[in-house]
Amino acid sequence: MTIGDNPSCSSGAPVSLNWSYNPDPIICSLEDYEISKVDFPRRSRSEMLIPLDIRHKKLKEEWCVSTSEILRAIKENKMIQEQRYKSSMQRDASVRAQAMFQNVKCSVRKLMVKD
Repeated sequence: MTIGDNPSCSSGAPVSLNWSYNPDPIICSLEDYEISKVDFPRRSRSEMLIPLDIRHKKLKEEWCVSTSEILRAIKENKMIQEQRYKSSMQRDASVRAQAMFQNVKCSVRKLMVKD
């Protein structure tokens, strides 16, 4: 694991999976794969969440991420979250304005039909 960039992380620094390439393929039949899923059922969402304190401890101690890198990731994450929030507010305002325009348009049509 390593420091991540997922803006869905609600607090602290997000983490991501990193990977190293293994040139030797692992070949598994579909039947074997399906059987292995029985022994290792899918985890729930809550089981996949890593609490903030554990996440930061692992980042520092196990994954050698500096405090400044963690703080930078938190700052970037908050900035992206704010941008998304502003974008959603603009979209909502645009939708409301379109709805108001349609209402006015309908009202004008009704008035014109009555005359």
